[in-house]
Amino acid sequence: MYMTILTRRFNYYFAWVFADIVHNASGFGFNGYDSKGEAKWDLITNVKIFSLETSTSVKSFIDNWNIQTRLWLRRTAYERLPFAQAIGVFVLSPLWHGFYAGFYITFFSILLFVFAGIVN
Repeated sequence: MYMTILTRRFNYYFAWVFADIVHNASGFGFNGYDSKGEAKWDLITNVKIFSLETSTSVKSFIDNWNIQTRLWLRRTAYERLPFAQAIGVFVLSPLWHGFYAGFYITFFSILLFVFAGIVN
């Protein structure tokens, strides 16, 4: 099962890395300079593959997967809701993806994992 999930992720990796290449080639990915004076090209980065594959927690996985959508959900739902922000985000996300049972099961499972990580 792990190999199936891993090969499925490569579809997303390819699309996101290719989009990064296009954005950086057009200049949209430029994010200023770091402390060493080297240019940073991570403004529109959507996945950090190495950090994602070596993540040891659900939060680390979420922080490195679909980064721009996560930031959009933070600005749109999490920061605007007065209470139950995490629940609001995990309700909005499957609605955004469409009406497929797999999305609802996945996002509500991740919500439970997030709450378990907070309690732990």
